[in-house]
Amino acid sequence: MYLNGRVEFAQIGRFVDSIDLVVVDREVLTPRGERPQYHIKVVGGWPGLAEVQQLQKEVKAGRASQEELLKFAQQHLRLPEEDANVGLLVIDKRVKGFLQLVAQVVPTS
Repeated sequence: MYLNGRVEFAQIGRFVDSIDLVVVDREVLTPRGERPQYHIKVVGGWPGLAEVQQLQKEVKAGRASQEELLKFAQQHLRLPEEDANVGLLVIDKRVKGFLQLVAQVVPTS
């Protein structure tokens, strides 16, 4: 599923291996005339994310510390700004009390 969204909130993921977003769908209206809002876990396609994920593997192998990972992520991951438009390719969904979509960033058209 492709989602063309507007970012309402962005932060580095809890395990420092993704970016957590709250996104409002720009193309769909609910029957009440509202735009749906989704919690998204971005796992690919964002600049710097692959490098952070590689360092996460180094942490798991014991060759780097969690502090180094967090510092690296804060320096190299430039989070999307509020109201930025993002194109997302949803690759999975998870339900743990609320729906979370897992996605990769793709170019918007």
